[in-house]
Amino acid sequence: MAFLGYSNNQVRQCALILRNRADKHLAYRKLATDIEKTGAVSFVFITEVWKAPSNDAHLTKEGMESTGLKESLDVIAADKTGKIYWCSAEFEKNADGQLIIGNEVCKYTELSTFNWLIPIFKAWKIVDPHIYKEIAKRAEPSSAKLCLCGSGQTFEKCCSGKYSQGINGLEKAHEFYRLHNFSKALNICRLSITQYLIWHKQHTVPIQTYAHSAVLKIMYVDIMSMFEHIEFLMFCYEKNGIHDDFPNVLHFMADKIDDVRWKNLLVFQEACWELFPNWTPEGEEKARRILLRIKDMDAVYDPRILQLYLQLFRDLMQFPKAIALIGKIVQYSVPIEEKLQYGAMMGIEYLQILDNASAIKELKNAILGFKKAAPKELTFEQTYRIGSTIALLGKLTEDTSAIEEAIICLEKGLGLIDLNAFEKAALLCAIAEAYESQHDWTKAVEYFNKSHKEVNNDLMVVFSAKALIRMGELEKVRKLLECVNFDSLDENGRFDFGIAWSDFAIQTSEHSDIEKALALLELHKPKTPYFKKVKEDLIAELKRSKDTNI
Repeated sequence: MAFLGYSNNQVRQCALILRNRADKHLAYRKLATDIEKTGAVSFVFITEVWKAPSNDAHLTKEGMESTGLKESLDVIAADKTGKIYWCSAEFEKNADGQLIIGNEVCKYTELSTFNWLIPIFKAWKIVDPHIYKEIAKRAEPSSAKLCLCGSGQTFEKCCSGKYSQGINGLEKAHEFYRLHNFSKALNICRLSITQYLIWHKQHTVPIQTYAHSAVLKIMYVDIMSMFEHIEFLMFCYEKNGIHDDFPNVLHFMADKIDDVRWKNLLVFQEACWELFPNWTPEGEEKARRILLRIKDMDAVYDPRILQLYLQLFRDLMQFPKAIALIGKIVQYSVPIEEKLQYGAMMGIEYLQILDNASAIKELKNAILGFKKAAPKELTFEQTYRIGSTIALLGKLTEDTSAIEEAIICLEKGLGLIDLNAFEKAALLCAIAEAYESQHDWTKAVEYFNKSHKEVNNDLMVVFSAKALIRMGELEKVRKLLECVNFDSLDENGRFDFGIAWSDFAIQTSEHSDIEKALALLELHKPKTPYFKKVKEDLIAELKRSKDTNI
């Protein structure tokens, strides 16, 4: 929402309802530019940040949709004399639907979103105004210079005279992408990038020298909004058959926003490009080298960069460093499902060093934090994460009620609208694993088979075989294991395959089965105490079985 103030004390209101952050802030930039044509004497720039009351440093996305969550509204205003103002107020909605600012209950109505904004304006205090030295001149590049969008063409031949079409451009580009018109999606995305960078030069660069928190907020908005464009641009390049040109765009964009966070995000995106569209060992090694260009990872707080760094370098980290990094990811991640995912990962890390007590503690904390902030209706990702985490906790604590809770949660997730095959398969697999924890092997096999039918994943065949071993169905197990395509499995899947063959060979006691199981186990080099112990115990059992039959 934007409020334009006029000299006759009237206020005109403009509601901006856009589906993504980049388009919303691009529209704000347009309003700021158009203000001189309206005769208004002030422009109010509003962004929203939602905070959980239990810990104001941790953000959630639900805001006023959930009772008991605090929301803060930050406003940046610039008047015609060049003064900049910043103010902020926190509020929340109680169980009766009333808006609360501090201890004061305010009237709230669904009829107009502006009704509950009025008392907030009264609560604001203006802090430390700064002065524009001058309003920036139009920030278009000259006709002969390279276009800001990174196409490699001159501005005159690319976005000149057309970039105003970039207003709401990212939303339009996504729509064309969904319609498989990838060329049009790319063109509109480029126009939107040019438009945004021009607004950045006009409205952010002139005040960049001030260290005021309002200026820092505007810069952060620009970085995050522009990065949404860059992320989408990578998909457009891939679909248009110009995938290999993308790193040149990233290098060209590096100086377009003068901030280390922007440069770090471009390095991150280049590393992602090496892993896209298929994650390969060669791409992984290149991505590691690229990510090492970020010299001071301790000074990085963007959870996306931290998550990729953990994924690429976890095997090279000592346990304390991994725990510290995961804790940092939990602290700075915003989506509650990400906080849960990495909170649960913290527990799994403790499991790897055989510290079950600490693992249980971390899992409980992760589940509790999620439940406090969770909306009434969960997404697929939220359902899958919380169901799987509760099931793991139930397995470790031998709590059948927790496992039942997990199964109910995951079964409910299967009723979500627009689930794709991979999402259905993930939920079905999680349900099967929960039944395994209850030693209900029949149900486990049933759900593993359902998961396999959704995506034809040989790992589900391996899991089904492991459950069938517990049921004594050894002939079925042999047929299943012999039809598994070993090359289709990743490193962890191959270890699971080795475990399945080992369990099977221990039951059959046949020499050829034992030899195959031993050979499969030797292929895996576990890095954690937990899996080292699993491997050592299986090898010892296989050798005892082999010696017994001699």
